[in-house]
Amino acid sequence: MDSERHPADPTVAFGRRPDGTEYLYVPGELITDAEDDRSATRLEGLGAVERTDDPPPLPDRHIIGAHRSSYLPRHDPDGRPLTWRPESDPDLAHRGLARIDRANQPVAAPALGDLSKRRWYLPDGADTVEMMHRLRKEKKRVQPNHVYALQPWWFGHPGNLPRPDAAFGPPPSGKAALDVTVLDTGIRSGWLEDDWFASRVEAGADDEELLDTDADGCRDAQAGHGTFITGVIANRAPNVRVRARRLLSSVGLTSDVLLAIKIHELIETIGSGVLSLSLGGYTFDDRPPRLLSAALRLLHRDAVVVAAAGNNSSNRPFYPAAMEEVVAVGSICDGDNPTRSQFSNFGDWVDCYAHGEDVHSTMIIHSGPVVGSPDPDDFDGYARWSGTSFAAPRVAAAIAQTVADEGIKPRDAFVKLLTSAQTLAAEGSIIV
Repeated sequence: MDSERHPADPTVAFGRRPDGTEYLYVPGELITDAEDDRSATRLEGLGAVERTDDPPPLPDRHIIGAHRSSYLPRHDPDGRPLTWRPESDPDLAHRGLARIDRANQPVAAPALGDLSKRRWYLPDGADTVEMMHRLRKEKKRVQPNHVYALQPWWFGHPGNLPRPDAAFGPPPSGKAALDVTVLDTGIRSGWLEDDWFASRVEAGADDEELLDTDADGCRDAQAGHGTFITGVIANRAPNVRVRARRLLSSVGLTSDVLLAIKIHELIETIGSGVLSLSLGGYTFDDRPPRLLSAALRLLHRDAVVVAAAGNNSSNRPFYPAAMEEVVAVGSICDGDNPTRSQFSNFGDWVDCYAHGEDVHSTMIIHSGPVVGSPDPDDFDGYARWSGTSFAAPRVAAAIAQTVADEGIKPRDAFVKLLTSAQTLAAEGSIIV
C-alpha cells in the first residue's frame, strides 16, 4: 500500500488501494474505538499521542487540493512526481484549487469521547496509511480520518459549473410542520431578508456563506452551494422549515471528525426531522466509516438522513450515502422518459433517484471578473447547477412535505414515497 500527499496540499492526502482506486484522508491522524485498549497501547508504543486539546492552528493561508486523480495527473509519463503549483497555471488554479483562510475552516471539538472514539496524532514523518495497514494486520481496529467533498466537485465535473439564471416566483405559503437540517457551506444572509425565504429558513450569524476568501475577485469554487440546496428544499416544501448550518468551507471539504462532531452537536436541532447531506467520499476499505456511524446512531430513531450518491459514474460505495441508515440519492435527467444521469453513481446501495440536472434554485449575489459573455461568475441571487448534490435535497423535501401532509413519521413517509414511485429500469425508484 502506498500513500501520497497531494502535490499542492500537504494537509490532504491520497490513499491508494490495491485495485488502484483512491480515497482522501487527513494525514497524521487515526481513529480508534474508545474501549480498544490494545490499539491505544500499540499506538502509544509507536509514538502516537491522543489529542484532547485543540489541534495546532493551520497556516494563515494554505491550499486545499482534493480532487480525483484523473482530472489532474500527479506524475509525469515517466512516473516522476509532479511539483505543480497553482501559480504556474492560474486558470487551472481557479477551476480546481482554492486558497482559503483559517477562518474558513470549521473548528472541530477536540475530544470524541461522546462518540466512543479516540483521535490519535501520529509522530512527524509517519506514513498514515502504512501504519494503519500495519496495525490492521495485527487485528487492531483503526481507521483514517477520511475527507469528504461536496458533490459536484469544484472542477464542475461532471455536470457543469453553476450558471446565473433568472429569478423565479415565491412558492405557495404554508405553515412549517417539520425541520430539515442542511449541513453545507451555509447561507447567504441576504436571502433571510426576503419574505418567502425568511419564513422557511433559519440560520445563525456563523452560518453565513463565505464567497471569496482569497480576495481574487472570483467566487470560491463551492461558494453558494449551501444557499442553492437550501433554496431547493424551501421552494419544493412550503410546509417545511430549513435549518441551514455551515460546516464546509467554500471549497467544499470536511472530514469524519468534523462531520461526526457537528452531527453530535445538532442532535436536538435535527430531532425527529430530516438531515440533508450533499457531500461524500470513499473509504480505505469501502466499508462504512466507524466514527460517522457512531454519530448517526445517536440521532432520534424517527430521523431520516438523506445524502448525495456522488458524481463519479461508479458503483463503488460512496459514504455517507452508502451507509445502511442513510437514504442514498442518485441523479436522473428530466423528461418523459428519465434515465440515470451520466455522472451519477449507481449500484444496489443507491436507494432512489431524483432530478439532479439543470436544477434551478437560489444562489449568492456575486460579481466576479468578466471572463466571457455572458459573465459566468456574475450571480444575482439565482442559478442553475447539476449534480447529485441537488437531487438529494429534492428527496429530503419530498419526505418532509409528505410528513406535513400525511401526519406520519419521516421513515414512514419515505416508504410511502417509494411505494408510489416510478421505477428506473434495473436501477431503483424515482422519487421526484
